[in-house]
Amino acid sequence: MTDSARAARPTRRRENQGPEDRDNIMTGLLEGKVAIVTGGASGIGLATVERFVAEGAKVAIADIQDEFGGSIVDRLGDSVLYVHTDVTDESAIEALVAATVERFGKLDVMFNNAGAGGDRSPMLEIGSAGFDRTIALLTGSVLLGHKYAAREFVKQGTGGSIISTASAAALQGDGRAPDTRSPSTQWSESSARRSRSSHRSVSDRTRSHPGSS
Repeated sequence: MTDSARAARPTRRRENQGPEDRDNIMTGLLEGKVAIVTGGASGIGLATVERFVAEGAKVAIADIQDEFGGSIVDRLGDSVLYVHTDVTDESAIEALVAATVERFGKLDVMFNNAGAGGDRSPMLEIGSAGFDRTIALLTGSVLLGHKYAAREFVKQGTGGSIISTASAAALQGDGRAPDTRSPSTQWSESSARRSRSSHRSVSDRTRSHPGSS
């Protein structure tokens, strides 16, 4: 085989290479970047924090699980900052962004990931208080994350990325009104922000229904 033919030949994956091997190949893709991950002390958020750090990023973990957050800082060291954050509190989100910039000097990525099942009452029994709490957590917090991250991006003049997780409940209603409405509201609000944004350097993505088939 000639050298030119060999160069044109597609690279073939090793037969014994599994998903674990591919996941462990780090590229330094986020070297020098700074990210905030809400709900970063467990689940999808924690996995994201670990991967971001492995790829070279500095990460602020926003959560209310202080014990978990502290253990992550002990394990990952100076690459992470833990900030106790109630994502439904606007002043807390503003303080989170400020603390991140103070510690790491800038912000490049906001991952709105915090969430929970919300009020689990059946449709015929749900009250307005439970509905409001659920919307504040699953939709309001996403709006606040967008607001203060985008403000920082514009202030820096560097642009940045905003990523939001939405639930499979947006596609699979089960009779609980707030839990099924909130993710779909995230999706529609995210799309509306993209279409109306005058700051083209701010990238906005919604990661919909992770883990669903």
